[in-house]
Amino acid sequence: MKSAIAHWRTVLIMTVGAATIAIQAAEPGLPFDPYRTELRGEVVRLDVVLRREFKVQLPPDQPGPLLALKTADGTYYPLLRSDRGRAFFTDNRLLDRPMLLRIRKFPGIPTVQVIRVQSIKNGVLHDLDYYCDVCNISVPEIMQCPCCQADVQLRELPASNK
Repeated sequence: MKSAIAHWRTVLIMTVGAATIAIQAAEPGLPFDPYRTELRGEVVRLDVVLRREFKVQLPPDQPGPLLALKTADGTYYPLLRSDRGRAFFTDNRLLDRPMLLRIRKFPGIPTVQVIRVQSIKNGVLHDLDYYCDVCNISVPEIMQCPCCQADVQLRELPASNK
């Protein structure tokens, strides 16, 4: 049990450290990256998992929440607050439901950067974004429309073959 707690403390420390690094990556035009891959699972609150399963109490000043993709084999991949991954931190409707994430892994670090988000509904992939009906603008996270300042709405459309 002690080694599991030590493992999760290490994951927590690495997640918090990595989350402070601003990583910007534009998908189109980047050279081949062997650390890019896709993972299926559910994004969960890692702080809740640590408390429930390992009795780890995080300090009250812990910047949170801590989120991770939990795959079918029980592996947790902590998420960076990157451009595409930020939606999970701002919209609880995306948590605890089946997702396919295109991610970027970093050698020796369990934390991943989300590049693309797709939900899985009844076995069908759906592209996720937030949409302004007034301006016809799509944005990657919940916010006010950058044009008219109206609230954008979560939109899930059957996936295109990108």
